[in-house]
Amino acid sequence: MHSSTPEELITNETTVRQENAKKANMVSAREFYAYRLQIRKNTNEILLESARLLQQFTVDMYVKIETSRLDYFRNRQEEIRADLYQGIVDSIAHGESDPSKIGKRIVLPGTFIGGPRDMRRRYLNAMTLVERYGKPDLFLTMTCNPSWQEIKDEMKPHEEAQNRPDLVSRVFRSKLEHLQKEIVRNQLFGPIAAYTFVVEFQKRGLPHVHMLMILKKPFKLDTIQKIDAAISAEIPDKKKYPHLYAMVLKHMMHGPCGELDLTRACMENGKCKNNYPRSYCSETSIDADGYPIYRRRSTGEVVQIRGQMLDNRWVVPYNPYLLAMFDCHINIEVCFTIKAVKYLYKYIYKGHDKIIYRLVTSKFPQDVDEIQQFQAARWISPPEAMNAHNEKAKSLQLLYKNFPEHFVWTASSRTWTERKQQEVIGRIVTANPTEGERYYLQLLLTHIPAPTSYAHLKTANGITFSSYRESAISHGLLQDDNTNEKCMEEACLYRMPLSIRQLFCTILVYCAPINPLELFYKFEDDMTEDYISIQKFTRDGARQVLLQALNAELESMGKNLHDFQLSHLLTSDSTTRVIPKEVQDEMNPPISEDDLRSLALSL
Repeated sequence: MHSSTPEELITNETTVRQENAKKANMVSAREFYAYRLQIRKNTNEILLESARLLQQFTVDMYVKIETSRLDYFRNRQEEIRADLYQGIVDSIAHGESDPSKIGKRIVLPGTFIGGPRDMRRRYLNAMTLVERYGKPDLFLTMTCNPSWQEIKDEMKPHEEAQNRPDLVSRVFRSKLEHLQKEIVRNQLFGPIAAYTFVVEFQKRGLPHVHMLMILKKPFKLDTIQKIDAAISAEIPDKKKYPHLYAMVLKHMMHGPCGELDLTRACMENGKCKNNYPRSYCSETSIDADGYPIYRRRSTGEVVQIRGQMLDNRWVVPYNPYLLAMFDCHINIEVCFTIKAVKYLYKYIYKGHDKIIYRLVTSKFPQDVDEIQQFQAARWISPPEAMNAHNEKAKSLQLLYKNFPEHFVWTASSRTWTERKQQEVIGRIVTANPTEGERYYLQLLLTHIPAPTSYAHLKTANGITFSSYRESAISHGLLQDDNTNEKCMEEACLYRMPLSIRQLFCTILVYCAPINPLELFYKFEDDMTEDYISIQKFTRDGARQVLLQALNAELESMGKNLHDFQLSHLLTSDSTTRVIPKEVQDEMNPPISEDDLRSLALSL
């Protein structure tokens, strides 16, 4: 707002002061402790000079703030539980159809940062970016360098960086913003279609960021030449690039580990879990699993690192420009296949630069009969009027999830207007087949463009049906086990193997598939992906572990593998024999702390 006269300026300043005066009567705990941690010139802040006591203070106050937030949500369960049934985080994730059993006694809303609903929402938002723009092209990890000059300049002679988490975090945040500027605004790797990142803290307190980037199609790293131009895994020439040479030796040399040092943290079962040292490679290539093998030529160049002589086989992949600029460990890798995407995205759950607009958030009453009468869904921001009367909406024939890309919802006036700026992606909250009409409504919305009313969705072939299920059948969306397969296919795109296994059991119990064995074979690889890639089971071993896990899940629902003709897949080996869940519970009874304390006293 611009003012042209002194009177207007004075009026505006008075208004601002009055608004600030209203807010000044109360501050949150977070604001108060943030104020305490501020660095002030010409003053001796005893708190900031308390070394490890500052760390203890920071942790204790953070716990205090989180406890206050939890108390706030504990006292407002009615509003939060109502929000839970709106489906923002797919509340019936495990196939539960009884509202009285949904969730826990205390439900955390999606606004509680770090809570399960918030984490799942962010994960699904990030995976929506993959659905729209394709797999990520680059995966970057940058770790804070406690020796950055910006940190040293603010510390007193006797201070250590590890005792100033406040200062370290602020400098790292500044570096992160600079990194984003180089990658996104300055287009270091080319125009970015979408990116997402998360900042985490190591046990010793140093922050680091994981970032995934999706490049626009013409700039994909789809050739060996493009990869070599962006990523290096070799020790640079000391004479030509003395600064880069020093940075590589300081930050990007792995180990020594393996036979050179069996005590390193990266060692697991006698081998480096990061697969160092790598093999020499004259040219960049791609292995059978779709992972890049970067160029590591045998040049004879060796350097002394932590008492051992290392060569190109020990270099962690890096971008020369970013490494020279930021003076810290900054690893960057190419993502070639969709296989590793979910395992990257389970860590990346916030920071995406595109807005994900969630749709079909359904408000449910508390009683099951009321839910059925409610017809399973209420649109929070219905675009049906626009589809019926707006010429642009009618001409575009948009699916429900694509509507926010072209129109903006104004909550205050409850109206849609044409979008003129900012790119937005829509996402329909997934529904479980056991949710009945809500699931069939979602199915219709993902296939029928430009719906103008609920009646429109219930109409197929000129006939208006009484339920969404009948309409879906008439539209040909429910045939044989096709619905179950579609549901599983969608889950395999977004969910981790554990969730896929739970969904498979839910479908077996509640959806009565015609051929459970065929369904099992079709999605076996997706359900065992973590067993094979992380826990290193063989394919046969992974199948046996999978069957045991499925049986345990089915027993919690009152069924077992035998009920679905899957028990014959289990081997007779005693190590894989399934122990009934009831027996497992009896073999591992919970022991209270009082009983343990009494036992300790008796001894």
